[in-house]
Amino acid sequence: MQLRNCIIGSLPHKHLNHPKNIDKIVARVYSKQEYSRISARQPAIDLWIMLMEGAMGELDHEACIEIFKDVVREDGENIYRQDWDSGEFGVGSDMIYKFKHWFWWEDDFGFSGPYDSMIEAFPQPFIAITQSTVMIHCTEWDIDEIVQNLRPVDLDDDRFIEINGVEYQVSPAGEVNATY
Repeated sequence: MQLRNCIIGSLPHKHLNHPKNIDKIVARVYSKQEYSRISARQPAIDLWIMLMEGAMGELDHEACIEIFKDVVREDGENIYRQDWDSGEFGVGSDMIYKFKHWFWWEDDFGFSGPYDSMIEAFPQPFIAITQSTVMIHCTEWDIDEIVQNLRPVDLDDDRFIEINGVEYQVSPAGEVNATY
């Protein structure tokens, strides 16, 4: 509740969508003075949890959530990206951000977190390789850890994907081999 009061005290509800006020929210969340008054945990994580639990009262929840997502995207590190191309229905990317030692998942269906580890951030406890997977880039794991966590899902035949800049062949049985 202290964080809620801090934000409400510094930023009236009617001004939440104003760009200068967004900067004030972010600055206030990060300020050492407010950090010490909010909790021993990371204040941005507290903000996210409070928003997800609906404890922010009269604030515009959707605007606050979008602001927090922007903070994670801009100040966090994009440690995982998986690009896909269905050929018919479109293209997209699934991503994991590391922000304040926590992990956040983002895909076309939404944004979730915080998670304690990268593997917990995946929608399932492995990296799914489908017919539409074209590329994986990961800065948190080496190639052996990536390969160990790959699982083919509904693959009809071998799939060639780029993993950290190198082309690999993934079989429907889960065998992974570099093509160089």
